Amino acid sequence: MSFFSISTIAEFLCLVSAFLFLRKADGKFSLFLPYIGGIFFFEFLGWYINEILGLSNGLVFNIVILFTILFFLYQLSPNNTMWSFFNEKRNLISIFLIVTFWAINLIFGQGVTIFNHYSLLAGSIIMLVLCLSQSNLLLHSNMNERLLRKPEFWVFVSCMFYFSGMIFSLLFHNTLTVFYYKTGWHVSQYLLHGINILHYGCLAIAFYFVMIIRKNISNTITENGRGI
Repeated sequence: MSFFSISTIAEFLCLVSAFLFLRKADGKFSLFLPYIGGIFFFEFLGWYINEILGLSNGLVFNIVILFTILFFLYQLSPNNTMWSFFNEKRNLISIFLIVTFWAINLIFGQGVTIFNHYSLLAGSIIMLVLCLSQSNLLLHSNMNERLLRKPEFWVFVSCMFYFSGMIFSLLFHNTLTVFYYKTGWHVSQYLLHGINILHYGCLAIAFYFVMIIRKNISNTITENGRGI
């Protein structure tokens, strides 16, 4: 099976957009380029281990699960620095719950050799609750600005699509599998591709507006300098 699919192509295009739009970004958004690059590398590594070497790639993708959840936990928090993020009790509790469940399921539950979908489901539920709790803060903090031009809004939307989609696909995985055997329609695969297109598409839009905001700030500074 080829490494490139609709999902990996969407991810690759998002990586390209991160390279084009975020090369001079600072703060939280500066982490997206190495994050997506790292995810793309590990997914290729998992594919190579399974398809070329014929070995289990479960551990690789289980690490990706944990890394993805923790990364967006930080991105969705109102904290602008790692220091302030780790100083909040709520964040530490969330990290503890996610890592503990992930480790227990990896060691004593589903194991190392298979994809730990229970860990992804639990992490997605926690992240969806966090998204919903942050939605009110996001909307009210930007009432005087154009919300659709805010990078944080598009990161929020991408997470809503991704984590809610994962919850749905995992909860109805057995039903969709039975449907596939009866009809030949691989709905779960189509759903996964759709989730990834929306997730990475929204992230690419966020990256674009990061660049626009940075250019506007740079132009304002230049104009003020000329006016002095």
